[in-house]
Amino acid sequence: MISTYDPCPCKSGKKFKFCCHTILKEKNSSELIKATNKWPVYKCWSLYEASKCHKVTVFVVRIIPNGNYILGSYLLDLLSLGIKDTFLAVNLSKSNLTKYELFDESITKELISYQDARSLILGSLAFAKKHGFAPHDDWEESKCMIEPNDPYEAKFTFGLNGKSLYIPSVHDVGFEQTPNGKKVIIEYT
Repeated sequence: MISTYDPCPCKSGKKFKFCCHTILKEKNSSELIKATNKWPVYKCWSLYEASKCHKVTVFVVRIIPNGNYILGSYLLDLLSLGIKDTFLAVNLSKSNLTKYELFDESITKELISYQDARSLILGSLAFAKKHGFAPHDDWEESKCMIEPNDPYEAKFTFGLNGKSLYIPSVHDVGFEQTPNGKKVIIEYT
């Protein structure tokens, strides 16, 4: 645990007591979320299922001065929709964080750099916006984890040969009922 008179881990140059200590003491989730990008990145990883390789979940974890963690999860559609879903888990203990890291073995988990996590998230967001798709509503709250206004290296390509490919789910209007079940109608944009 950090002493109140130690330098603040957010590298503001202030003593912890006069900086992030107040935010942690009040235990206000919204204040913790606003301060998130001040704290160091602990780990990033991506998850994908081989059968759904166009969908990737990216996790970004930051360690907060009280020794706990903030986790941001971003479900990405790499073919067209960009950010399909996102959420934040605030003030997680080490044991709670471990629960997010233990997944079914059929799902591939890969540790990635923070820069790659940003490139995937922000790149998919830019590609989706270019094709008229807005990010999930929760993006406004969770974007603080990755400094969305800072430049990033565009390392990944999206879509199919640079074109948006929308594959609707069973709940979308892109399906037709057939005698043997439902049939996918794929749209290129």
